[in-house]
Amino acid sequence: MRIERIQVEEGFLDGLDLSLTPGLNVLIGPRGSGKTSVIELIRFCLGVPGMTHVQGEKATKHAVDILGSGQVTVVLREHGETIKVSRTVQESRPRATSDFSSPLIVSQNEVEVIGIHATSRLELIDRFRVRSTDRVSDADLSMIRSLTAEIQSETELLRDIEDAISQLAETKNELDDLLKAQTEALSELDAKKAEQDRLGFVTDEISKAGVRRDLIDSALQDTTQRLSELAQVVSRMHALPPWPDSAGETDWLKDAREVFEEVKLKVGDAIDRGADLQRILDQLNRRNHDESLERESEARDLRKILESAQAGAGEIQRRIGTLKNQVARLNGLQARKKEKQQQLAEIKARRAASLDLFEDASAQIYAERKDAVQGINTDLGPEIRADLIQASRFDDYRAAIANTLRGAGLQQNVWAPKIAESLSPREFVEAVESGDTDVFVRNVSRMTDRQANKLISHVSGTELASILTCSIEDDVVLNLFDGEDYKPTQELSVGQRCTVVLPMLLRDQAGPLIVDQPEDHLDNAYIVRTLVAMISEQKSDTQMIFSSHNANIPVLGEAENVVVLGSDGHRAFVRSAEDLENPESVKAITSLMEGGIAAFERRAAFYRDHPTNG
Repeated sequence: MRIERIQVEEGFLDGLDLSLTPGLNVLIGPRGSGKTSVIELIRFCLGVPGMTHVQGEKATKHAVDILGSGQVTVVLREHGETIKVSRTVQESRPRATSDFSSPLIVSQNEVEVIGIHATSRLELIDRFRVRSTDRVSDADLSMIRSLTAEIQSETELLRDIEDAISQLAETKNELDDLLKAQTEALSELDAKKAEQDRLGFVTDEISKAGVRRDLIDSALQDTTQRLSELAQVVSRMHALPPWPDSAGETDWLKDAREVFEEVKLKVGDAIDRGADLQRILDQLNRRNHDESLERESEARDLRKILESAQAGAGEIQRRIGTLKNQVARLNGLQARKKEKQQQLAEIKARRAASLDLFEDASAQIYAERKDAVQGINTDLGPEIRADLIQASRFDDYRAAIANTLRGAGLQQNVWAPKIAESLSPREFVEAVESGDTDVFVRNVSRMTDRQANKLISHVSGTELASILTCSIEDDVVLNLFDGEDYKPTQELSVGQRCTVVLPMLLRDQAGPLIVDQPEDHLDNAYIVRTLVAMISEQKSDTQMIFSSHNANIPVLGEAENVVVLGSDGHRAFVRSAEDLENPESVKAITSLMEGGIAAFERRAAFYRDHPTNG
C-alpha cells in the first residue's frame, strides 16, 4: 500500500494538495509550518489509532483543531487499486471507496512511549506477525456470554428440581406401607367394592391433574420469561435517526428504515402471539383446576361412604391419594430433571466448542508472535532482543475476579491475584458451575475446602460471563544490551528506548511508515551511523514519510521527495516538493535544517571515497 496524495479543505492547511512518492518523503520547514499537522491529518483521515490511548486522544485533538469544519482526503494505491478516503471532524470513521490497510504512524514522542506500555509493545510485535487468524469476533464473544448466562439459568432450575425431588425422596416407601395397611383395612369392605374401585380411579385422576398442573405451570413460566425478553428487545429497538437536510436531499437510510420497522413489527407480532399462548395456557390451567375440584369433591363423598363402613379406612385412603399425587409429581420431576440435564449438556457443549475456537485462536496468535519475535531477534540481535511471555497479562481477569468476590467474605485483593495466576477463566467458571471445590484447593495456593465452598456458593449467583471472556494477553519485553546484560525498555533512558524501538519500526514494513521527528532524543552519530543506514536499506521496499529538523535524514537518506512547508501565521502551505537535487530542496535544507551544509559535505565526502563507475 502507498499514500499518493493528501488534500485539505479549510482549516490551518486549507488548500493543501500534496503528492507523495515511493521511497523517502521528508517534510521540513520552520516550527509551526504544519509538518506535524500533515502527519496527524493523515492519521485522522485513515482512522489509525495511537500507540497508547492518551497519545491517540492527543493526536485526534490536534487533527480536529487543525481541520476545523473542513475535510481531509487521502488517496491510496493498494493492490493496483486507487482508493480515496475522506473524513470530517463530524464523522466517527473514514469514508472510503474500498477497504484499505493501515499504515504505521508514530507521532512525536510516541517512539519513546512504546517501550513503556505493554499494549504498545505487543501492537508493535503484531505489525510483524503473519496473520493466519484473528481473535474471535464480538458476535462470537457475545454468543459465549449468552450461553454462559443460559447455563446459569438452567443450572438454577435444575437445582430447584433436585431440591423438590429430595423432599419427595421417601414418598414411595410411605406409599408402599400405606398400601399394605389399606389392604388390611379394606379387606372388610368387600361389600363396598364398587365405591372402592371408583375411589381408586378418582384418586388416580387427581394425581394426573397434579402432574398436568406442574407441566402447564412450567410452560406458562417459560412463556412469560421469553415474552419479557422479547419485550426488552422491542424497548431497545430505537428508530433509526432521521435524515437531516444537511446530509443531502436523498434519504440513504430509507430502505434500512423500512426493514427496521418490518423487523420491529414482526417482533411485535411474535409478542402478540405469545400473549395468545399465555391465554391458552391460562385456560388449560383453569380447566384442569375445575376438573381437579370435581374429582376431589367426588373423592370426599366416596371416602365418607367408606368411612361409614369402617372407621379409619377413609383416612388411609386420603393419605394414599396424597402420596400417589406426590409420587406422580416425583416421576414428573425426575423426567424434567433428565430433560434439563440433557439441555444443560447441549448448551455446555455448544459453549465448549466456542471456547475451543477462542483458545485455538489465542494459541495460533501466540505462535505467530513467537515467529515474529524470532525474526526480530535474528535481524536486530544481539544488541536488541525481544522476549515473548505467553498469556501473562492478567489485569482485566484479576479485576473481574476481585469484583465477583465482593461480599463473599473473602479477601478479594489476596485471592483474586492467586486465582488469576492459577486458573484460566474457563477453568474458574467451569469449576464454579460444577461446584468442584477440589479444583480450587488443588491449584490455588493455601485455599482451604471451606474457603473454596464459600467462594463457589457466592460466585454461583453472580454474572460469570464477563469472567469467561476476559482477555489474558501475551506480554513482550523489549531489551537493549547495555554493558554486560540486557535491560528492558522500562528501565532505559528515553534515548536508549528510541534506539530499541526505531530499528523495529524501520524493519520490513509492509505498508507506509510515517514518523514525526524520528531523530528526537538521538545523538547525531547514531542518526548518521545507524538510523540513516536503516532508512536507506528499507526505502526501496517501504514508503516512508518523515518530518524532521535534522538534515542528515533527507540528505544522507537521499530523499526522493523533500517537502518544504511554510506558514504566514494563519495558514500553512507547501513552498516546494522536489527531489533532493533540486535547488529549492538544497536551499531549504541548508537554510532551515540543523547541520544542513555539514550533511551535504558528508554526502560529498562519501561519494569521493566511494566513486562509481558510471
